[in-house]
Amino acid sequence: MAAVRLATLDDAAALAGLYLALFPYLAKTEDQYRHDLVRTFDDPRRAAYAAESDSRMVGWAMVLPATWRNVPGAFNLHVFVHQDHRRAGLGSQLLAAVDAHLADHEATEVEATPDESGLTFALRNGYQAHAEMRYAGVDLRTLPPEPVLPDGVAIVPLADVDPEAAFAVYREAGLDIPSTPVDAPYEWFRQVVWDSPNVAWEYCAAAVDGDQVVCLTISLVGAGGLWTDMTATRRSHRGRGLARAVKWSVLRTAADAGLTSAFTANAGGNRPMLAVNEWLGYHQVAKHTVVSRNLRTS
Repeated sequence: MAAVRLATLDDAAALAGLYLALFPYLAKTEDQYRHDLVRTFDDPRRAAYAAESDSRMVGWAMVLPATWRNVPGAFNLHVFVHQDHRRAGLGSQLLAAVDAHLADHEATEVEATPDESGLTFALRNGYQAHAEMRYAGVDLRTLPPEPVLPDGVAIVPLADVDPEAAFAVYREAGLDIPSTPVDAPYEWFRQVVWDSPNVAWEYCAAAVDGDQVVCLTISLVGAGGLWTDMTATRRSHRGRGLARAVKWSVLRTAADAGLTSAFTANAGGNRPMLAVNEWLGYHQVAKHTVVSRNLRTS
């Protein structure tokens, strides 16, 4: 008998297994999911629900305020069910639990990024599609030769960079992401990115031009391999190959450490970054669609 319940910290291991089964390119470690759940239980605006069948987790939903978008009342949703347990009403039960939570927290808009199998469900439940996200992977044993850096530019460990200088690059690039801009405040950046135990600092790097930070790459290592969370370049330094060089250096370090796979995601309209990843050898492994629902008119 399948049922939906509130999630607990003890769900971290099962959640890691469920992600690995459904989305290997997104999978993190049990400890990383545990950290995410701790943050959820510390914030009443966030909520997580598990769907179980015969004491086995077969579905999941998590909703959290989309503070990185700087839109009052905006929330972000993750909901999915294992393919062997679909068409049994579990997705609808999870969504109903989420909707009840959103109603209690004055939500005005909710956004999700379902894969192709979940898109029909989202559209059927009142969500509107408005952007494409492409997930791509690369075999780290097949990297191209090292690119040449422009004169005067050096690559340094991101951990050696001032976090406010890193945030300036992160925010400027985030605002330019097509269709899905990130308008994050510094407090969010510090809590979710810079101070997160999930960040793999040995695989994070920055390019500096003199004393100015002009490009960076932030990564973590999950169950599926290396995950590049953000590669960002200042507008003043774009078109000079910096993203290509900084990301290559991180991938090369990961390859030398014995990692064999890396993944990332890009907005479908982000042609410059898609071109960088294509040069690095990435190939598309999945496509998700950004969907949203206006709760003021639902």
